[in-house]
Formats: sequence, C-alpha cells, structure tokens
Amino acid sequence: MKNQQLYNLLEKAIHTGWMLVFLLMPFSIWWDSTAIVCTGILSVFKVLVGGYEGEKLNWRNPQLLPVPVFIIYAFSLLYTSDLSWGGELLFRQNTYLIFPIIIIINSRLFIEKFDVYIKVFIVGLSLSGLITIGLNYVPQHILEEFTRSTSMLTNYKVRNKRMSFGGYSPFLDRLRYSYLLGTGTLVLIWQLCKKGINLPRIIAVGVMMSTMLLLGARGAQLAILASLMIWLLYSIITYSIPKLQKRLGKRIAYMLGVAYFGVIVIGAPIVLNKTVPSVNARYSQLMWELKKYQSGKMQPSKNYDYLGFTGVRRIQSWKNTWKIIKRQPLLGAGIGDWEEVLDKQYENDELGFPPNSQQQFLHHWLIAGMLGLLSLIVMLIGFLLAMRRSGGTINQLLGFTFILFFVITFLFDIPLWYQTSRVGFLATFGMILLLTINPQNNFNQEKTNKSHNL
Repeated sequence: MKNQQLYNLLEKAIHTGWMLVFLLMPFSIWWDSTAIVCTGILSVFKVLVGGYEGEKLNWRNPQLLPVPVFIIYAFSLLYTSDLSWGGELLFRQNTYLIFPIIIIINSRLFIEKFDVYIKVFIVGLSLSGLITIGLNYVPQHILEEFTRSTSMLTNYKVRNKRMSFGGYSPFLDRLRYSYLLGTGTLVLIWQLCKKGINLPRIIAVGVMMSTMLLLGARGAQLAILASLMIWLLYSIITYSIPKLQKRLGKRIAYMLGVAYFGVIVIGAPIVLNKTVPSVNARYSQLMWELKKYQSGKMQPSKNYDYLGFTGVRRIQSWKNTWKIIKRQPLLGAGIGDWEEVLDKQYENDELGFPPNSQQQFLHHWLIAGMLGLLSLIVMLIGFLLAMRRSGGTINQLLGFTFILFFVITFLFDIPLWYQTSRVGFLATFGMILLLTINPQNNFNQEKTNKSHNL
C-alpha cells in the first residue's frame, strides 16, 4: 500500500525538477545537470514508494532507442587500452540512460503537463536570446571588461572583425546554444500550427531566429532553414492551395503554390545575406576560407588565426577522421583511445590545426566502429518510425523536422558528444515521442484520468 501523500509530494518535486531542466538548459549546463540528476533520483524513489505506474514496459518502447548508443560505447571499453579515461568518458554519456528512465517512469505526468514544459523551455530560450542580442550590441571593450568581472558569463575577447567568427554567446558555447534555439523554434512552429498564432509566440520565434542569425552557427542556420522550408511546404499544401483552388481552379492554384515556394527557397537566403550583417560576415568568411584553401596557398602563418577558420578545420577533420576509420572500420579506436589516435593522425596535418572531430556519424564510427554508427542510425530511423503513431500530420511533421534539423547539424559537428546539446536533443527526443502514446491503452493503471493536483 503506497503512501499517497508522499507519492503526490514526489510528483510535485519531479514536476518542478523537469521544469527546471528545460528552463536552465540555455543558461547553465552545471545547474541543468544538477536538475536532471535530482529528477532522476526522485523518479526512482517515486517507484519505490508507489510502484511503477508509467508507460507499459516493452523492449520495443521507442524511448529506449538512445540506450544502445551507450551500450555500444561501453562495449568499446573491451578493446580500449586507456580504461580509466574510457570509463570517465563513458560516464559522461550517462544521459543516454538517464533520460529514457526519467521519461518512461513519469510518462503520464509529462503528458499531462506537456504544454507547461514547452512554455518553460520557450521562456528560457527567449530570455537568454534577449540577453545575448543585447550584449552583442555593447561596445567590445566594455563587454570584455564586464564579462571579466562576473563569473556568470563566458569571457569575451575584442576582435578586429566582430561578426566574422560568430556572435558572442554569454552562457553556452555558441554552437551548442544554436542547436537549442533551433530545437525550440521547431517546437514553437509546431505549437503555432496546432494552437494558432498569438503575439507571444510570434515574438518568441523572432527572438530565437534573430539570436541564431547573430551567433553565426552556419550548420544550425542551414538546418533550421531546411526544416522551416518543410513547414512552409506543409502550410502551402494544407492552407494556401485549397483557398486558391476555390477561386482560381486547381491548376492555377498549384502553379502559384509552387512559384511561391520556389521564390521563398531561393529568395530567403539571398535576402538574409544582403540584409543581415552577421549572416553576410559569416558566409563571406567561409567563401574566403574555401577560396584560399582551394588555391593551395594556405600554409601556417602568423598573419591568420587559423583556429577561427572553422570551414577549413572541418574539411581537415573529415579527412583525418576518415583515414583512421579506413584503418579500423569494424571496431573503431575505442572510447578511451579515440582522442589519442586522432592526436597522432593530426601530427601530420599540413595546416597545423589542433585535433578535433567535426562530424557526428564519423565520430560514432571512429569511437565504436560500424556498430557505433549503426546505433546512431537506428536511433534516428526508429524515432521516425515511431512518430507514425503520433496521431496527426502536424505531430509527424514535428518529428521529421526535428530529425532533419539534427541530421544536418550532424554533418558539421558532434552535438551528441557534448553535454549541453546532448541534453537538449535527448530531452526533446523523449518528449516528442510522448505524442505517440495513447493514455487509454499504454499505462499500467486502469484509471487514466487521475489528477496529480500539481
């Protein structure tokens, strides 16, 4: 017999903890991780006090899709020479286990309070975005002094070309923060389609998109542009063409719809490049880098800060990573040894770049071989297959554009290796999958309308 009062208290604490996970995500990975751990501990204690009342346990539960990634990483310890370092790196990947556990245990609660978590996530992203935009317009010398005087913000260094290497991100690495902003934008677009347009949602979309443009994370920008084009296509097919068809006929309606979509797809990047200085600076820098790289005249020099040449760094990273994979395609280098192996490969790098891994698919292959790569692909495809049961085109579109966004970012970076962006991915991954659950059929309790009085 469970203690109902204690059980309800635990649910309130878990609800608060999960809100903090989403609220703190754009501000502090340390505090956010603390909220995750506390929520996980409370979830386990909740099961001990009141029994398991979450979603029906099944090995085919899509919430378990991230778990094989962790298992394959752990398997690579068997052929890792540096077991101590490998064990530490494996421990850092524990969110592949923690998030599925938390979400499965609390699936009923999280479904009931789904909109609350979205609202908190958007508020956190919008607030952090406004702060980021404001600080990027503070004069550089003042900003440098100010960030040195406070431990809450990352340090800023004065640059000759302020926007050529991306805007200033005060709380998180600008790439990881951009992935959170992209995720939040897609969730908010889904909500706009589902619940209608209102002023706060429009303002939030504007703030998040403006922040992404300012930060200059080109992979995230390309990813959100491609994802938004899918939503645009959906709105044209679902809303615009049927209205035009009633007035102008089917043929003309479809011709106008195709023309409109084509103009936006071609025109949006051009307009942004011409009118937004931060976008123009970032892509002009990329074109200059690639031109210099292709000329064959790019050599280590005191005249250029090659560490900021992120386009060329990625090309060199892909080349060096692939050379290692070709030597160890089946098992990879192992989670404890991949950095050392990459270091040795970079000793012969002609441009003198520091070692870095810059592609998620290659990164999994590098660490754990073909099984590592397969575990990542299965996780993504399994998610898409599960979203077919989400009950509606809009929900399925959210799932598809979420995966599309991250697949594109995976081509240019390793978001899942870093705690900040991995937390954002896995938390959103699990919450979106809750849309596939039918509460009347998927829970262990018979009473599905139980109120938690939170």
